[in-house]
Amino acid sequence: MRAWAIRQSLSSLGELSTVVLPVAEYSSAAELPAEVSRISPTEPRRGAASWLSHKRGRELAQVVPNLPQRARRAAPACGEDILTAFPGSGFDLVYLLRVYLAGVALPLMKKYPQARFLMDIDENDHLLMEQISEIQKKAGEDSKARSSHAEAMAWAEFLPQVLPWFDAVACSSVRECHAVRAYFDNALIDLPNVITPSCPDDSLSAKSPARLLFLGNLAYWPNRDALIRLAEDIFPAIQQVVPGVELLVVGGGADDLAASLNANRAIRWLGYVDDLDEVYDAATISIVPLRAGGGSRLKILEAFDRGIPVIATARAIEGLQVAHGEQVILAETPAEMATAVIRLSADQELANLLVKKAHEYVQQYHSPVIFEQKLHDFIKHKLL
Repeated sequence: MRAWAIRQSLSSLGELSTVVLPVAEYSSAAELPAEVSRISPTEPRRGAASWLSHKRGRELAQVVPNLPQRARRAAPACGEDILTAFPGSGFDLVYLLRVYLAGVALPLMKKYPQARFLMDIDENDHLLMEQISEIQKKAGEDSKARSSHAEAMAWAEFLPQVLPWFDAVACSSVRECHAVRAYFDNALIDLPNVITPSCPDDSLSAKSPARLLFLGNLAYWPNRDALIRLAEDIFPAIQQVVPGVELLVVGGGADDLAASLNANRAIRWLGYVDDLDEVYDAATISIVPLRAGGGSRLKILEAFDRGIPVIATARAIEGLQVAHGEQVILAETPAEMATAVIRLSADQELANLLVKKAHEYVQQYHSPVIFEQKLHDFIKHKLL
């Protein structure tokens, strides 16, 4: 959704070329719009060598010899492939979404020195990997915790080195901006995620809670961790006090989890769903028990927009300007989650109030119009 909003906003400023570099997931090229080019990560040996063909790459290698995993795949050689795909093209602005693409920008910076380069970090990978390491350590997974901590340290060294290469940096929340400001204090903008409105105000009314929704990309570690915790600890506690409650699980990458956690017949594993309208229509509460992550949660914003009350952890709402009892109910433990479901089941007035205020919040802070205007003003006044 963030990438879509950025494309829509930039396309209204001039001719736009879009490239997808799938370093983490491998979606079919047929799924991409016709106007979007797909550049596959290059052969690892060539990619590693390509860092050394750029002055900044050589300097980076001296300071950060062990690059973050995704940054290794998104090497400068991928940027050279982009130049080959767009021969003779000139760019006024190059917008990169996620900091692991920093190396891809080096050949473009060399080829087009007059262009402006904007890095959108979306979420702080250093902080994310530290959170994951702490969770794994508490679970007794010492080997995984050490690996995640090492990756966090790689990001901690990588970010201060590469962000100064760029003319501007965008983050998805004020909180993320504060973290980045320690090593980038040039043109910095908080650019909250955007939701396309789908429900008219007069159609919003909370339904009687009996069907919970967990939605997310389950190839993403924080979502997998949250779902395992939900299925094993939280949902059974809810079942004890809310008869007939169901849990809808939506998101790709959960086949192995569905196989290992399928004993509870009240959990419906829906997998990847193209059209979420029926899912949102069926759901009565969105439950978001995240223990790690950054940015601003699209799954929460979507529930706000669709008139579904949200129960979430404090970690899940970081980056959003919302409060407990106003737009969302906060709960951390399985017992607190169960209590929150009971509370919303018994208090329709509270549920309706949450829905109303949450929808107003999305309209005020996360609409496409606000996003586009903020991005346009920033580009015109700070970059071009």
